[in-house]
Amino acid sequence: MPTSHSNTLIQRFHLGTGTYRTIRDLRGDDYHVERDGEEILSADLAEFTDGELKFKHDDQEVFRVERTPVDDGVSFLVIDTATGDEIAALVNTGGVLGGRWEVRDPTTGTVIVSFKCEDSVVNAVTTVSQLGKLKRHEYAIVDVQDGVIGAITATAEKLTVTHEITIDADASVTQELVLAAATVFDAVQSA
Repeated sequence: MPTSHSNTLIQRFHLGTGTYRTIRDLRGDDYHVERDGEEILSADLAEFTDGELKFKHDDQEVFRVERTPVDDGVSFLVIDTATGDEIAALVNTGGVLGGRWEVRDPTTGTVIVSFKCEDSVVNAVTTVSQLGKLKRHEYAIVDVQDGVIGAITATAEKLTVTHEITIDADASVTQELVLAAATVFDAVQSA
């Protein structure tokens, strides 16, 4: 179930449904999110060395991500820039290879959805060596009952890494929140 804080971001910045593409050119630090070929979010991954990453729409900051320590993994808080509200916490519970990430309510810690990769070796190869053509791999987006409600599919070719993020239109979660969290998940793994 989404947090009440998530509504502030969603009301101001409607992400909508559909398929999103994230694009990372490994020759620089630019990170872009597109829907239907139109850029809707961008970030400068070089900023992430300070533990904070800002996502912008038309050069205006929409939300930011802050790295925070937690007992059971590495956490990234998603914060609405306009209100300062914590929208979600993204927690790596899969260890060094990052095979499972949870999107949690930042206040209660309740899991909203998870991102699961069954092939952690491929996940590690993606982050270590992205030269040439890498076989496609996929993270499943799963709800609290472990039902698959979407996917994050990655391909790497030459010096560009592209992810497609899809979520089922009839999923019982706030799609905009999940898509924002999936974008953050992808960006922090790319940084």
